[in-house]
Amino acid sequence: MNCYFFRTPVGARYGFDGRTGEIVSFSPSDFDDLQSSLEDNRQVEFSDSLEKIVLDGFFSGSPVERKKAKKVLYKNEVIPLEKFFSQFRTQLILEVTEACNLRCRYCIFGEHQAHSFREHSDKLLPDHIAFDAVNEFLMHSVFPHAILFYGGEPLLEFALIQRTVHHAEKIAADLNKVPFFGITTNGTLLDEEKIKFFIEHGFSVLISLDGPKEIHDQHRLYACTSNGTYDDIYNNILKIKSYNGEKGKAVFGCIATMIPPMCWRERNDFFASIYDDFPVKFCNFLHSDTCKPSTCRNNGNWQRGDSDDSRELSLLLSEFYDLLIVDPKKAQRRYPLIALIANSRLGPIHYRNIRSPNHSVFLHHTCLPGYNKLFCDVNGNYYPCERTYRNKFFYLGNVSTGFSADNTIKLLDEFHKLGECEECLACSLCEICFSDIKLDGACNLDQDYFTKKCHALKQSFKHNIVDYSNLMEKDRTCVDALLARDDNELTEGLFFITE
Repeated sequence: MNCYFFRTPVGARYGFDGRTGEIVSFSPSDFDDLQSSLEDNRQVEFSDSLEKIVLDGFFSGSPVERKKAKKVLYKNEVIPLEKFFSQFRTQLILEVTEACNLRCRYCIFGEHQAHSFREHSDKLLPDHIAFDAVNEFLMHSVFPHAILFYGGEPLLEFALIQRTVHHAEKIAADLNKVPFFGITTNGTLLDEEKIKFFIEHGFSVLISLDGPKEIHDQHRLYACTSNGTYDDIYNNILKIKSYNGEKGKAVFGCIATMIPPMCWRERNDFFASIYDDFPVKFCNFLHSDTCKPSTCRNNGNWQRGDSDDSRELSLLLSEFYDLLIVDPKKAQRRYPLIALIANSRLGPIHYRNIRSPNHSVFLHHTCLPGYNKLFCDVNGNYYPCERTYRNKFFYLGNVSTGFSADNTIKLLDEFHKLGECEECLACSLCEICFSDIKLDGACNLDQDYFTKKCHALKQSFKHNIVDYSNLMEKDRTCVDALLARDDNELTEGLFFITE
């Protein structure tokens, strides 16, 4: 059933309508009557207010009608599906090189990975492929016109990044667009020249930093010596801090990759200690019973469980939420890592699309290949993102032959066949990613794995919507402060249309 009825700790009663995305507050009697009607199939006489809600099409309990999408509603404009995927882009990711000066134990590109996407190599992205990819992207880009640099370690090819940025700025100026640049780096090769360049061109720079030295150096090691990298990275962070000029629009922060044991409190305290100078911006979570990379898999966001890690996280989230109500700024400074977790759980609910009950096809939270992200590898091949490439199932074209909207539509069709989405309470907030989905030996999406992943996310969603509603009851302004997003993070609502 695509509805979920729940109570917050203070006893308030709510219903979430998966068809529309609406959260509705009910009186105790209406709550019991509607829940009994839908879950127990009991004949119940509704109050006038509840009768109106049901007659308006909310909480019908009927499955979402699945039809093949033909168009997209985007910015109040109805656009044919093929035209939409052909002409709209928000983010291009360029694989600058397959080389890396580290050999992180959990890296998905490691030679020792049991299911590695590829091995490290000396392959580089040629200038003509980089420039052609940028040209094609900017011709079709919409805000924020983001161009990101990826590796390997992208700073091994800093000169190529410079040339590509200058080229992109020239092309964008001719198109009356302002590109946004970003890079994720291991931080070992940062120097004053690179820092100055990033500042001058308004980069968002994410440096991999997993926590305090004793945690970070367990996994992030130099290729040549197998020594830890923490000291060198932190010294380079201090160079950013001591930079004398104005930093302008440039943003520097860190991205933490976390593998069990999570050591939530220890890591959070570390990131709190450097919050003013170098805030943590993102987290990747790898689930594993050991630290062996062959058993690690990126899982999007941390799910609840019975482990000591989960109990420690639950305690920290409770502490964070209590302080958030009293002092939002202090809460985010004291619990920066936990604030990220809370944001990843509550943000999609807060910014959900609200639809009318007559929408027959929904567009769930999973990304749209080509629109949300388009990854260009060193050979000029296009894939949905950096975690799906080198697999023909996800191939979306080539710089020389062009982006394939047909392949994109086929990929979405296959993806949407997997789940029982019509009756899912979280159908419009699904966060299952293409990179989360395993392929069987014939390169078909793995139905059994998808089903297990889907169940785990639905259970997590039920917890999250209770937490969200509980916080909204106490103080909406605190929730707004926690989940505030800047312009580069805001995206337009999209809906599939079947006619």
